[in-house]
Amino acid sequence: MTSPEPSWLRGISRLLDYRLSITVGKLLEIGLWLGFAYVIIGVVCLFLRPDGVEILQTRAEEQFGIPPNSIYEVATIAGVLLWPVMMVLPTSPCGG
Repeated sequence: MTSPEPSWLRGISRLLDYRLSITVGKLLEIGLWLGFAYVIIGVVCLFLRPDGVEILQTRAEEQFGIPPNSIYEVATIAGVLLWPVMMVLPTSPCGG
């Protein structure tokens, strides 16, 4: 008799049941925590410097011809992920 759940769900269940060595598991856990902290810092920096999204929108419009109203979400995510770069960019898109 076969299981009632779909095969993709059984595959995910098998993947989650797979045991890793303690070292690999700890390294993955450390990487996840560091990634989480990086994203939290990016969100805080975005709130401290809200003009960063506008700078990214303006540069995307100038360099790639993308209208700013269609790139807002992408610029927000890029601002969170690229927060170290956003901290050194000039405050206005013109560099002044």
